[in-house]
Amino acid sequence: MKNISQTNKKYIGIEILRSLLCFWIVLFHCAKYKKSHYKYFWRLFHVPTFFLLSFYFYYQIIHGRMIEKIKIRFERLLIPYFLWPIIIFFINNIFLKTFIIDKTSIREYLKYLFTQFIFGKGIHGIFWFQNNLIFLSLLFSIISLLFKNNFMEILHFLSSLSLYLHYSGKSYDFFKFTKYKNSLGTLIELIPLAILGFTYKYINLLSLVNKLPVYIKCILCFYIYFLFEYDIFLLPIGFRYPNIILYIIASSIFLILFGSLNFERFKINIIINIITKCTGGIYYIHPFVRNNLEKYFIFFKKRTYTSASLIYVISYIICMIGSKHLQNNKLKYLFM
Repeated sequence: MKNISQTNKKYIGIEILRSLLCFWIVLFHCAKYKKSHYKYFWRLFHVPTFFLLSFYFYYQIIHGRMIEKIKIRFERLLIPYFLWPIIIFFINNIFLKTFIIDKTSIREYLKYLFTQFIFGKGIHGIFWFQNNLIFLSLLFSIISLLFKNNFMEILHFLSSLSLYLHYSGKSYDFFKFTKYKNSLGTLIELIPLAILGFTYKYINLLSLVNKLPVYIKCILCFYIYFLFEYDIFLLPIGFRYPNIILYIIASSIFLILFGSLNFERFKINIIINIITKCTGGIYYIHPFVRNNLEKYFIFFKKRTYTSASLIYVISYIICMIGSKHLQNNKLKYLFM
């Protein structure tokens, strides 16, 4: 969930998209949605689109073998991945005197911590996403360094292979009996989206759609409505994101539509950058914020849309304060 504004400031529409997707995730995790809204929440376009965006903006770095920037990417990913589970445990157990893992010994906690670091599950469950992101970033970096002249060809082969393994049911059969099947199986499902992000940057898609006609943007909005409203694909068996083709189409439409939005004439880029800042940090901490607010306030236990929105705002404020105070320290990545 890299802060794209630091890489390419003109894609303000993408910043807005990231914030909307992050807000959607917070609502999904923190609100009891109405029955009539069920299908809209469960379209789950948010994470696949985040995945595509992350690798879209990583392509230039990895293709150019920019070692220093590759290191920075892994710092951004690994610092929150390793530190937040430890921080959350100590805050819950030492300061709040509550237990994230009830009546466990230090030895048992260390087992949970090991599982958390290897699979992204155990203490801070939402880091399965970070786990997949780190693994594929590392894999693609290695492929790029080893096969400089055939990088994209190998990735396209890998994408085709993952689609075959998924739709043939082979990956499901292989992972379905493993304890952490959702984290491992989802990796296969998300590979095509990551490589699609690379492919779109390879053809410089956002530059191509920078001056998209208004009527095309309206058509794309209609397509987004269509994807939310109707089931247009059969749901294959799988793990978190089995409907890969649907997510490829949806994330592509989101990327093109929001990437084509231009706000320069309105002179509000600075305001938008402030509002859309820290989406990564909000994602990292919102379950922790939710859990602790629910312990002390009935309002948050009701899990309304309003309380979920407030959790987003509180998480944003925490991340803004944290990133500002640590702006000259690598620990700022905990909040960005």
